[in-house]
Amino acid sequence: MATATATATADQPARRPGRLTAALHALLHPTDPAAPDQEPWPEDLLVRYLTLGGAHVDLTRDPAGHTWTCHGCGTRNRRRTHPFTDPYSSSDRRGATEDANFHATECRSTPRPAAR
Repeated sequence: MATATATATADQPARRPGRLTAALHALLHPTDPAAPDQEPWPEDLLVRYLTLGGAHVDLTRDPAGHTWTCHGCGTRNRRRTHPFTDPYSSSDRRGATEDANFHATECRSTPRPAAR
């Protein structure tokens, strides 16, 4: 059975493999899952994506089916393959998820300012 040993180079002191510093560990494993500047997700929200500009693309479900909305540019339910068809059915979560994610990867809209 092999054991891990401490390694050192001329530029770096010896360190144990697999150990995180306290600061790095705190960044990777925050104690409070909801950051103070984040608001809680709406009750019907299934998935949230982030656009290149920092806006949210939210996927929700209601009795009529799945809906995704970009809160940056305002695009809603645009299908990549058939853009002029009906909204996603209640059983087409996969299609809605893929299209919402695809939109988020290409949209450069920034979040709309909060109403005052």
